[in-house]
Amino acid sequence: MGAREKAFLENYQRDFSWGVSRQDTEALLQMIQEAPAELRDFLSSPLDASDWLAGPAPLAVAHRFLSARVYRYKGSPVIMPIVELANHGFGTEYDDEGGIGLSGQFADEILVQYSLGDPLGIFLNWGFASPLEPIALSLAMRLDTPSGPLIIKREPLPATPGETPFVPEASFEAGELSLSNVLLGHKQMPRTPRSAFYQIMRHLGRSGAEETFEAIQHINRLQFYRLDALSESAAPALGRLLRDVARYQLESMSHCIGSDPS
Repeated sequence: MGAREKAFLENYQRDFSWGVSRQDTEALLQMIQEAPAELRDFLSSPLDASDWLAGPAPLAVAHRFLSARVYRYKGSPVIMPIVELANHGFGTEYDDEGGIGLSGQFADEILVQYSLGDPLGIFLNWGFASPLEPIALSLAMRLDTPSGPLIIKREPLPATPGETPFVPEASFEAGELSLSNVLLGHKQMPRTPRSAFYQIMRHLGRSGAEETFEAIQHINRLQFYRLDALSESAAPALGRLLRDVARYQLESMSHCIGSDPS
């Protein structure tokens, strides 16, 4: 890297990125550190928000700040000056052919879809609440079903444009069935969550798919109702943030109506 490139990056980070945005990350880490122990425990499990429980130490702030701004380009994590300034929305997607950029026509603010995920995923990765996400995925959990133990994970969905990657990947270990994720709601395709779950269970020869899916929905609803309740004891700004996350997740989950014929 030459002197001009290095100067550009240093000036950019000071004036537009780290220098002005670090405080938001630090403030959120501070509020979560000061939250009641019961809420912090709940954020750790079942929400798996451990990255936000590290406290506002300089290394933790830097880690969370960069984690929200790093893009995997040709297999390597990189930062993307200027491009990172676009807020989350559904105006366009990242274009990584020959570099990382944004393209398209925009009537107003330039927005880019950060990831294919749900409101909880947006909070876990970027620390804000988004009402825009069209889907809801299940929390990670283990439960006993009529046909044996089931482990549900929260692995990222494939991001290939045009795919509908909602039938999870399955694996068996020590007699337990593991699913990479379980879709619980979809605003544009409300029949898909049950259909995808029933499809994978039929394919694996598992019985009781209807009851199992209802149990997964029920457990998830209870957990987000609990998050809503626990957030009442947090600092006002953190409480509003967590209640928004819970509400948006529940709203996305509610878009689950019927199923496609077998």
